[in-house]
Amino acid sequence: MRMNKRITRLFALLSGVLLVLSGCSPLTAYESTAEYIESANVKAGAYRTEEVYRGDFQVTYKADAMFHYTKSENLVWESADDRYLEVLVVQNQDVKKGDVLATFTVESVSEADILERQLAIEEANASMSRIVSQYEEAITKKQESMSSLEGTAYQIASLELQQLQSQYARQMAEAQHQVNMQQEALNELQEKKAASQLVAPFDGRITYVNGDMVKGNKVEPYTTLITIEDLSSQVITFTNTSAFGKVPYQSTVTLVDRRTQEAYTGKVVSCSRVTGEENDNVIVEPDSPIETTEYMTSFEASGTLVYEPNVLLITTEAVREEGNSYYVYVVDENNATTKVYIEIGGMSEGVAWVTEGLAEGQAVLCE
Repeated sequence: MRMNKRITRLFALLSGVLLVLSGCSPLTAYESTAEYIESANVKAGAYRTEEVYRGDFQVTYKADAMFHYTKSENLVWESADDRYLEVLVVQNQDVKKGDVLATFTVESVSEADILERQLAIEEANASMSRIVSQYEEAITKKQESMSSLEGTAYQIASLELQQLQSQYARQMAEAQHQVNMQQEALNELQEKKAASQLVAPFDGRITYVNGDMVKGNKVEPYTTLITIEDLSSQVITFTNTSAFGKVPYQSTVTLVDRRTQEAYTGKVVSCSRVTGEENDNVIVEPDSPIETTEYMTSFEASGTLVYEPNVLLITTEAVREEGNSYYVYVVDENNATTKVYIEIGGMSEGVAWVTEGLAEGQAVLCE
């Protein structure tokens, strides 16, 4: 029994020794508190250190993006009396400015209407001819009769001539006005009669064709018949979710068409905050036209969010947090550590940009 008690005590003693030794192992020292590290020297080789160095700090982003046209126009036909004749385009078809998209049978203007205006113009011109003949003859006779007059008789005749010329000018102006009015009305009818074509207002792509445009059907006035998108108004949109802030205005974005893998570039023209969120809607205008035949094509957008050249950098493994502050342990040539508070401009991909608190070449303790 005494032997067993001695053995038990011996095992207990050995266990205590092992526990004390394990408390001093490199693993336990690595996990020590900041207070312990700060008050002790770093044993050479027991901890990893890295130097503060200069380099370029960069934060990049990648986002899903969509292709859009920002300008489109709904084309209509105003006359309810006209009928569809032929539709010359289909959805997703590219067209050029001035291309004929559809034709119509114009029934809102009859040949009788045009003939009536033509006769009215002829009558107005005939009236002008009669006025010219009447007054020119009267004026000529008056001027001939004045050649033999003198004194008061001549003065009276001169007043009569002026009155005659004034009446002539007034009636000619009224007659010319009638001719102009009838001519304008005729031109309007003829233009309306000739306007039997619906044409593209700009280079674009047809995104909608009204199914009621069947030959012989009457037109529904001011109903959208065809929608065309402006091919020169291409934009790419995506949402920026980065915590580093907005995508810089006019910065370059790389755009890769997920379908074809074609790469393009563009410039940021807008970056606005989404209401109630911390994200931003970004609009990019391509530097050159994007060749796509599919509406709402998907792209991958990538670019630089932050770029600071020639700044102080350290590994994020050396950075520790204390409330809202950051600090590191600086190791000197004697392996002594000093707790130093620092200012951070940003952290990305394992690198921290230090704006205050450290100098180039200093060694910092890593986790």
